[in-house]
Order: sequence, then C-alpha cells, then structure tokens
Amino acid sequence: KWDGENLKPLWEYLRTIGLLRKWQPDNCVALFPSSRDEKDLKQLEQTFNETIVNTNGRSRPVPSDFDGRPVSFDGPVEERLREMLGGRDHSCPYDKEMQDATLLHFKEDYKEDFRLLTHFYGFIFFQDWKQDLW
Repeated sequence: KWDGENLKPLWEYLRTIGLLRKWQPDNCVALFPSSRDEKDLKQLEQTFNETIVNTNGRSRPVPSDFDGRPVSFDGPVEERLREMLGGRDHSCPYDKEMQDATLLHFKEDYKEDFRLLTHFYGFIFFQDWKQDLW
C-alpha cells in the first residue's frame, strides 16, 4: 500500500493488459539477445542449450569452476554464460512476444511463487557484453 491506498485494482488491471511471465531467478537465466533479430535469440538459446546438455564435449559448469579464474567481461558468449549458470538449467528468454508487448508486468506474489527479488547481475545475461555495461 502507498499512502494508505489499496493498489490491488491497479495490479489486477496491469495483469489484464500487460504480458505476464513467471521468471524464477533460482531456476532460470534471463537471456537478452543482442538485437531484435530472431537469429540472435535463436543463437543465444542454442548456446544456452549446448552448455546445459554438454554437446560441446565439456562438463556442465559449476560455480567452483571459476574460483580464482573469472571470465573476462568481454569474453565469448559461451564462456560468460557458463560462468553465470550457477546450477540453473532453464532459460527465460526476452523473446519476440516480450519485445513486441506494449507492457510487461512482472507480478510479485510470494504465495504463487512470483518472485524477482534477486541481484540483476546474477540473473540477467546479455548476449552483447557492451549492453551489460550500460
């Protein structure tokens, strides 16, 4: 509540007109492609999936793999993504539907397990490292 007002009608309205996604930072990595071009998102999701299922011949990364050996901020997409996974095996892509939406509404409701309370730098992955530094 803000200034004693009941804001529930506002939240309910936003949920009816906006695009609602259930992103769970403990289970997925938010993937932001370098452009609106669908090929960028497809490539990013392919890199994510290959990292998860070890198709490149490397074992699945764990956080301790990077102790004392951080990946450069401008390193290859695959290496930066491997470092960030932290045991998560799902992606939350910022896809065409989200890009085209007039309004994105990120619902907060702990009873329904809608919770985005996390550090953005441990959840959001940018394909283009320059976007990550803005």
